[in-house]
Amino acid sequence: FWLVVFSIITYRAQTTTWNGTSWSNGVPKDNTDVVIAGNYNSTANLSVKNFTINEGYVFTINSNYRLTIFGNFINNGTIVVDNDAVLIQTSNDSTYSGFGGAIIRKEANLKQKDYNYWCSPVIGQNLYNFSVGTPTDYFFRYKESNDRFETTGLNSLSIFEPGVGYAIRGKNSYSPTTPTKETFTFNGFPNNGRITVTLKKSAGVDKGYNLVGNPYPSNLSFKAFATGLNKNVIF
Repeated sequence: FWLVVFSIITYRAQTTTWNGTSWSNGVPKDNTDVVIAGNYNSTANLSVKNFTINEGYVFTINSNYRLTIFGNFINNGTIVVDNDAVLIQTSNDSTYSGFGGAIIRKEANLKQKDYNYWCSPVIGQNLYNFSVGTPTDYFFRYKESNDRFETTGLNSLSIFEPGVGYAIRGKNSYSPTTPTKETFTFNGFPNNGRITVTLKKSAGVDKGYNLVGNPYPSNLSFKAFATGLNKNVIF
């Protein structure tokens, strides 16, 4: 007779907590669940599984660094994404929850009458509050049917629509001749998952232009975007 003993091993994801000074269980890896229980300023790229920011704490991704989340994001604090930093949730099925928000910073160099095309990486950013000092009649959406920019439908309650591009003029306080470098901030809940924009195409060979933008708090590879399935429909 043989006595066979089976040992059942249950795998549990490793968890590490940032306490404001150090990690409780080592620097996180791709399969590590992370809890932020102290303010954090990035000095390296981080890749994690599930990511939680506790209430009262700020997690800052500094310029040229990235935070990659393979699982879910629970934010009861604040996440700050500096200019040229990247926040990315890799799965369309990953969730974002909690009452905390995001601050996404973007830099622009503008003279008073220069325009910049903007697309919001967050949900809930008010349009006029984004560039206080720009006259309200200089916020525009593009109208495909007549190839014109228009203010129709925009008002003090207007919110950036995900994936839609807006043309916004420089502020009255800017010099008319020398560009002013300023950091603009988007405030809201970071976009994730599939975001669709219905593209319009009116009759005529000169029609079909739409102003759309990157709706995510991460960079996009235009080369990858313009090839593959899109290579025959973008021109």
